[in-house]
Amino acid sequence: MPANKLCDFCLSESKGLFNRPEELSDGHFVCRDCKQKIKKYNLPVKYDLFQLLVVADPYMREMIMGNYLEQHNADDTIAKFFPIPEMKLHRGEHCINVCDASITVAAAAIPSEPAEAVIGNIIGSMINDIPDAPEGVESVKVQGKLYETDVALYFMSDHFLNCHRISDMVRSGDDKENVHVIEKKLTFTYAVENADLFFMRDTLYNKIVAAQANKKQNLIYINSENTMTLTPGIYSIPRNIRAGTYYVSALNDLGLNLRDVNGHLHDISSYDRVKLDEGTLLECTGEYQLRIKPRD
Repeated sequence: MPANKLCDFCLSESKGLFNRPEELSDGHFVCRDCKQKIKKYNLPVKYDLFQLLVVADPYMREMIMGNYLEQHNADDTIAKFFPIPEMKLHRGEHCINVCDASITVAAAAIPSEPAEAVIGNIIGSMINDIPDAPEGVESVKVQGKLYETDVALYFMSDHFLNCHRISDMVRSGDDKENVHVIEKKLTFTYAVENADLFFMRDTLYNKIVAAQANKKQNLIYINSENTMTLTPGIYSIPRNIRAGTYYVSALNDLGLNLRDVNGHLHDISSYDRVKLDEGTLLECTGEYQLRIKPRD
């Protein structure tokens, strides 16, 4: 092996007898730092998409996903990374994430009866939606599983279940230990391992769905001079949409997020109005109508 072989994951050149990249069974090389990062995410140490994503700079991840989808069939990518789960779902529902999770709730709020254990059997009357425990009350940490589908986010535990709209998840990406939900002024904090990987899977899934629907390129339907309809895609301000203040109406409320100039993601799907500044991005996973506010 050459003395200064590059790592195929971070493309760095490691020198020294004890810091040389290791050759994997597929012929790729991985440095010690990348190998440790991949193991931290409980991923197999091999050259594949999510291994590249977890070692990459966060601002490079969506570009890596886009490059991957340009070279791979969308249906094959869904089958590889989002297989059908063992859990029965509702008809037409597709699973994006499954992981162990916990939430700390008020002890008195937990029902004594067992909760429904199968997502496909859940109806509205079975949903408890127990939020984070308020300060000063007796609380307990409840272990369960967090399921994200293209329809909802479910927390399943022995005695209660929570169900949230996908658009109520906070997608800031700053917290790597929790998935946050804000719903009707209530907060739900689900402690998970590697929350950033949870949202990487969420982003990839929505990109694949857009590609499957032949919407890989940004599609903006112009309804009138001041009104447009956005379909799934990522839109740059002002390259795709001119800067300004817009009234927002949901046509298919599956998610609308604003990435600010600092790279932070803000869920704006429930906003009546939004100000789009130059240098920001709109990330749309549903369909939304935007009508520009006339100048005063």
